[in-house]
Parts: sequence; structure tokens; C-alpha cells
Amino acid sequence: MKCILDLDKEQLRHYLATTQQPPYRWQQIWHGLYVSYFQSWQEFSNLSQDLRKELEQDFSILPFTQISEVRSDDGLTHKVLFQLSNKNPIETVLMQYDQRISVCISSQSGCPIGCEFCATGKMGLKQNLSSGEIIAQILYFSRMLKEQDLEITNIVMMGMGEPFLNYSEVQNALERLNDHEGINIGARRITLSTIGIPSQILQFAIDFPQTNLAVSLHAPTNHQREQLIPINKKYPIEEILKAVREYIHITNRRVTFEYVMINAFNDNHEDALLLAELLQNMLCHVNLIPMNNTTAFSGLPSPIDRIQAFQKVLTNHHIPTTIRFSKGTQIQAGCGQLAGRLS
Repeated sequence: MKCILDLDKEQLRHYLATTQQPPYRWQQIWHGLYVSYFQSWQEFSNLSQDLRKELEQDFSILPFTQISEVRSDDGLTHKVLFQLSNKNPIETVLMQYDQRISVCISSQSGCPIGCEFCATGKMGLKQNLSSGEIIAQILYFSRMLKEQDLEITNIVMMGMGEPFLNYSEVQNALERLNDHEGINIGARRITLSTIGIPSQILQFAIDFPQTNLAVSLHAPTNHQREQLIPINKKYPIEEILKAVREYIHITNRRVTFEYVMINAFNDNHEDALLLAELLQNMLCHVNLIPMNNTTAFSGLPSPIDRIQAFQKVLTNHHIPTTIRFSKGTQIQAGCGQLAGRLS
């Protein structure tokens, strides 16, 4: 059965027209799905029973089943494992901060990139998610937060998968997440993270010039990066940075570079100097992220003193830099830890 969340406005209008419904019906359904967060057709009390029955026969609202969930000890990170209709898993993470509530969503089940330090990459690609399956992750937490009189303020597409390898569905999802008549998350409160696919970076600049872009760099040389990220052989650092510079030229927006710190691999003084040289005079920000331990990788996170020394080199070269510790690492909810299971 098709999921109603996979339909955009025009498709919903067309469906209702074929059932001889008045034109305003689409707005009632749209509001129920994306503002009231209904999860059952019987909740749509402003629709006739006949239409509700017809919709129930033609469309599901929930494209997956919740399998399990786990919360961090401080209660600020909440990870949920969902199972799609074909049994493939996805994980989504809610993170609460002082001034914002962020949801980290997945764009694929598994991931085809295969980064050495990433548990998701070790799964391989199970499937691309539809736009409805992407959006449903947000709606799940929106329902939960509504009961607490809270709402999502930020979305980060940093969960399972490489968004640019599922671009058409990601594009449809982003457009609806930003829709003023629906979920209405501002573009500047949405961040998409990519391993760096040059052609898609340029397309993203055209399609979503106000949405934040984060690029997972993780090494200052191709030799190092290829040991961590096999696809670097196809998309080397020089091509990625060329595309990023063009992205900045088109959008005039700052790009964030994610840099996982791995002890004695990419964290010495020379590495910092090389990275500073690569990013000199670029409108960017660098997040230094201590590597999160997984069973898939034997490397260790850099000690804090090495990370601070690395940061100082970048700062001395006028590159804004933050040391960012992942939330929820104790429940395997941090960057690189999502593996389709809860522990």
C-alpha cells in the first residue's frame, strides 16, 4: 500500500480530484498530516466517514514500525529503531539542547559509502528511503514532543546514508519539511551532511541555497582520506573543494567541514597545517569530532590535548573551529555509530 506521505501537494490534489472531492479537501488532509500530526485516518474528524474509508483503503500514514528505543542517562538523547515494510532498519535520533531540539534523520537504510570508521557503512546499502519515509521520522518525534508542548527546531540529515545518492527523494522531503503550510522548519535550520559528491554539491546550491551544507572531510590528503573513505578515489579532495568553493560563490553561505579526529592518524601538527592550507580564505567552519568508538573500527579517538593543539593551528590560520562532542555515544547514537540495532 502506498504511503500518503510520499505524495506532494499536486499529487494529493490530483488523487482527490479523481475521487470527485471538493478542492479544499487537500488542505484538510495536509493540515492533519503535517500540522496536527495525525497517524490514523479516523483522527480526520473533518472528513466524511466514506472518504476516510476510501483513504484507508488506498494509503497508509505510517511507512514503518517502531521496533525499540533507548534514551541516554541524562534523558537528552533518544534513539529509535524503525523497521520498514520490507524489514530493513533505519535509526533516528532526537537530541535536546538548552535552546534547540534537533532530530538527526536517515536518508537510506545502511550506506553504500563504506567509511572505515562508520558502523552504518559496514552495513552496506539496504535501500534508499522514499520522501515519505524520510518525513515520517520527523513526524514521529513531532507527535511525541507535541504532548510535552515542545517542537522540533532543527533537522540534521546526518543519520544513515549518503543523501546525495538518493537526491530526488531527499529533495522532495526537504521541500515539504520547509513547507509553510506544513511542518515549516526554516531552511536555515536544516543541515544536510555529505561525504562530498561534486556534481550534487553544485545542484544542491541551486535547489537549496538557504539550507546548510556540511561536508565530511576527515583528512587533509588524498592518501589518508582514501584509507578512511574508499569513494575518495572517485571524488578526490581537490574536486570536492572546487565544488564547495563554487557552492559558496553561488549561495554566499558558510560551509561546515566535519573532521573526525583519529589518534595518530589524522591529528598531528602537520595534518593541521595541511588542512589550514586547503581551507585558507574559504568561507567555512570546521567541526573537530573525537572519533566515536564502534566495533567496526580498531582506531581510537584523539586525546583532548591533541585535538586542542590541532584546533589552535587552525585558529591561528583564521579558520573558525569548534570541538564537537557527539551526543548519545553511550547509546550508540553518535556520529558513525548507527548500525540498525539498539544496544
